[in-house]
Amino acid sequence: MSSGTLALSMLSHGMRFLANAVLLMLLARLWTPEIFGTFAFANAVAAILGLVCGWGFSQQVMRGAAAEPARAGGTVGAAVLAQATLAPVLVLLALAVSASGFGPRPMLLMPLLGAFIALNLAET
Repeated sequence: MSSGTLALSMLSHGMRFLANAVLLMLLARLWTPEIFGTFAFANAVAAILGLVCGWGFSQQVMRGAAAEPARAGGTVGAAVLAQATLAPVLVLLALAVSASGFGPRPMLLMPLLGAFIALNLAET
């Protein structure tokens, strides 16, 4: 990975982290502890499920594109297809977790899971 790509990647991850931290601090201040706790639990479940959808595809795409730049489009396409295949399975899993009674409500979990899946797709 070139130094410019590494710097851009670090900047991207740093900005995401900072934006998320500021948002969570703001929400913690504005909401009651019960409401924030419900949100934080749903956010954690969605983040874990979203990590499964990411599955390290963005790193594989970068590695593949660096090794064979002419095939980069095919590599990206294959990674997006794999993530799109995993997404419905994760949605069903999230609904099962919600239905179990131990997980967060679907009305809160599904949009958060969708956001994490979208972020993974955008990184690919």
